[in-house]
Amino acid sequence: RKSCKRLCDESGKWDWTNSGEPDGAGNGVIMKIAPLGLWGSVTKEDVSEFIKMCIEYARMTHLATPAIVAGVVHAVAIAILAAREDRNIHVNTFLFFLKDLAEILESKLPPWNDKISSQIENIMNYIHCGSSGKLGEQTVEKIAPLYGGGTSYAYNSFGLSYAIFARSALNTDNPEPFNAVFDAVNAGGDTDTNASIVGSLVGAFHGMKAIPEKLVSELEDKNEIRQRTEEFYKACIARA
Repeated sequence: RKSCKRLCDESGKWDWTNSGEPDGAGNGVIMKIAPLGLWGSVTKEDVSEFIKMCIEYARMTHLATPAIVAGVVHAVAIAILAAREDRNIHVNTFLFFLKDLAEILESKLPPWNDKISSQIENIMNYIHCGSSGKLGEQTVEKIAPLYGGGTSYAYNSFGLSYAIFARSALNTDNPEPFNAVFDAVNAGGDTDTNASIVGSLVGAFHGMKAIPEKLVSELEDKNEIRQRTEEFYKACIARA
């Protein structure tokens, strides 16, 4: 609401690149940016231009570095997963690429003590040498406290959500990958955002087949949602 009010200000001092909350480090960006990742996967936008677009999109509502970096990294992750024809992924390689991207973004944005790149590194380290075993073998109840409980602070929500997705992706024979979304809810914290993040990752990675049919068939306004999805896809194809 504050951002919209600034954009409506007739003084002309606000636009999409500065209308965000100065200390806004919440989850709004990462929760809503997944469609841009899908856009990038279909249109094959130039990477630098795509990242620039994601940053501008983020800055409309949030100006704090963790929110921007978390959002941009998530959009790129969605683009990578959705563009893959192979449904297998080397989790560590995927995370390492995202960590490098986060570090580059953090070097160009205002400094912030909590770094998204550090959270990604925490996940990578825990996969290999967690005090109680590998990440893939841990319950969400044990994982959540390691990432601030997945609260509405982008740094915590990103860490928990990506840890849950990594935990699921490590199980290459996972017959029900959508259970990771339920894990995100059961882990507590900012449950709707965490489920949104994990759900978009699972969907981009596995496709529609990962979503239980019952959830789709009983979804309110499912026909309108499907229609809008088709329109979005056609717009992406037209741009490509």
